[in-house]
Amino acid sequence: MVRKDLSAADPGRDAIDRQIEENLRKVYNEAVSEALPDRFTDLLAQLKAGEPKGKSDDDR
Repeated sequence: MVRKDLSAADPGRDAIDRQIEENLRKVYNEAVSEALPDRFTDLLAQLKAGEPKGKSDDDR
Protein backbone atom coordinates (compact mmCIF):
# COMPACT_ATOMS: atom_id res chain seq x y z
CA MET A 1 0.00 0.00 0.00
CA VAL A 2 1.42 3.37 -1.02
CA ARG A 3 0.83 6.23 1.41
CA LYS A 4 0.03 9.52 -0.25
CA ASP A 5 0.95 12.87 1.24
CA LEU A 6 -2.52 14.29 1.77
CA SER A 7 -1.26 17.60 3.14
CA ALA A 8 -0.07 18.67 -0.32
CA ALA A 9 -3.57 18.19 -1.69
CA ASP A 10 -5.34 19.80 1.28
CA PRO A 11 -3.59 22.69 3.08
CA GLY A 12 -6.13 22.52 5.92
CA ARG A 13 -4.94 19.00 6.62
CA ASP A 14 -1.71 20.37 8.17
CA ALA A 15 -3.71 22.28 10.77
CA ILE A 16 -5.78 19.18 11.57
CA ASP A 17 -2.63 17.05 11.86
CA ARG A 18 -1.04 19.58 14.21
CA GLN A 19 -4.18 19.66 16.39
CA ILE A 20 -4.29 15.86 16.57
CA GLU A 21 -0.60 15.74 17.46
CA GLU A 22 -1.06 18.37 20.17
CA ASN A 23 -4.02 16.52 21.69
CA LEU A 24 -2.20 13.19 21.64
CA ARG A 25 0.80 14.77 23.37
CA LYS A 26 -1.47 16.25 26.06
CA VAL A 27 -3.13 12.89 26.76
CA TYR A 28 0.24 11.12 26.81
CA ASN A 29 1.79 13.67 29.18
CA GLU A 30 -1.19 13.42 31.53
CA ALA A 31 -0.97 9.62 31.58
CA VAL A 32 2.80 9.67 32.19
CA SER A 33 2.46 12.11 35.09
CA GLU A 34 -0.15 9.99 36.91
CA ALA A 35 1.00 8.17 40.02
CA LEU A 36 1.29 4.40 39.90
CA PRO A 37 -1.59 2.59 41.60
CA ASP A 38 -0.69 1.15 45.02
CA ARG A 39 -1.34 -2.38 43.78
CA PHE A 40 1.20 -1.99 41.00
CA THR A 41 3.77 -0.49 43.38
CA ASP A 42 3.21 -3.44 45.74
CA LEU A 43 3.74 -5.91 42.89
CA LEU A 44 6.99 -4.20 41.94
CA ALA A 45 8.17 -4.41 45.54
CA GLN A 46 7.36 -8.14 45.58
CA LEU A 47 9.37 -8.68 42.41
CA LYS A 48 12.34 -6.85 43.89
CA ALA A 49 12.09 -8.95 47.05
CA GLY A 50 11.94 -12.13 44.97
CA GLU A 51 9.12 -13.65 46.97
CA PRO A 52 5.51 -13.79 45.72
CA LYS A 53 3.04 -12.58 48.33
CA GLY A 54 1.37 -15.44 50.17
CA LYS A 55 3.85 -18.05 48.92
CA SER A 56 6.16 -20.06 51.14
CA ASP A 57 9.16 -22.21 50.26
CA ASP A 58 6.89 -25.30 50.37
CA ASP A 59 4.71 -23.90 47.57
CA ARG A 60 7.58 -23.63 45.09
